[in-house]
Amino acid sequence: QRAQKYKNVGNVYFKMGQYDEAITQYDKAIEICPKEKLNDLAIFYQNRAAANEQLKKYSSVKADCTKALELNSRYIKALLRRARVLEQSGDLEAALKDLISACIHDDFSNNTFLAKTYEICHNLVEQQAYENLANKEFVLPSKYAIEIYIATYLLMERLCEARHDFEKAVECNSNFGLAYLQTCYMDFSFADDNMNLRLVKVAVKKLERAFKKFLNPPEIIFCSTLYADVHHHQNFQKVDACLVKTIQKYPEYAYVYETRGLLQFKHGSVNKAIECFNKAIELDYKCEVAYKELAKIEMQMYVSSVIVLF
Repeated sequence: QRAQKYKNVGNVYFKMGQYDEAITQYDKAIEICPKEKLNDLAIFYQNRAAANEQLKKYSSVKADCTKALELNSRYIKALLRRARVLEQSGDLEAALKDLISACIHDDFSNNTFLAKTYEICHNLVEQQAYENLANKEFVLPSKYAIEIYIATYLLMERLCEARHDFEKAVECNSNFGLAYLQTCYMDFSFADDNMNLRLVKVAVKKLERAFKKFLNPPEIIFCSTLYADVHHHQNFQKVDACLVKTIQKYPEYAYVYETRGLLQFKHGSVNKAIECFNKAIELDYKCEVAYKELAKIEMQMYVSSVIVLF
């Protein structure tokens, strides 16, 4: 009872903005509270943390919240307050862990908690990316990635002119594989943008005919990865089998492993995706997409491991 009275007086001082006086009252409540009253003690420590936060004594806030959580590990107020202080001090990983714990104990029912968790997660990934890039030696992308980028840039900037030129190139030389495949890609993009299912199927069939027409790199590599891009939603197994066949025939092309890794990840096969991304990096250390996807997977696994703990 006496401890509760000190706490209540402390709360009055807190509401009046007299935080030092509030802390004095919370100190007295903590001092005389029976040690077996774990929940009461946790509240007193958390209240003192709130007063210390107003005074910007962040190390004391962290210490009091930690003590409160030792007494009551499900104390959401203490978790959120400590997360806030940890974020201010730059320890985003620890802040994220506290926020995830708060969401779990609240059954993921509070949208504000969830939004803050997402924000911290995003900032943590960004922070780690900056830290890694600061010490990263600049290297050019792989030769094949550059070729694909240039081709895609052309399509994006001047689609009509590019389509006409590629079709003209195919008319002049029906064996000009990359030009033919670019027309396949443009046909699919046009059909997909206009949500024309019939034309989508026509474009996919045209691309499938290319497998019989162009059997060697780089055409077959571009054909396989393009097929995965345009058809994976309709027939995952067929597309994956196509990529496996290409890998078996041309195992030295990192880009195919990278494409298969993306496909496996999208369809929930995380272990296979990791295997493909690692193989792509082994073949070509410039596979930046593989690095980025591995980072995403690692973050998801970290969040899942924290959830499992609770």
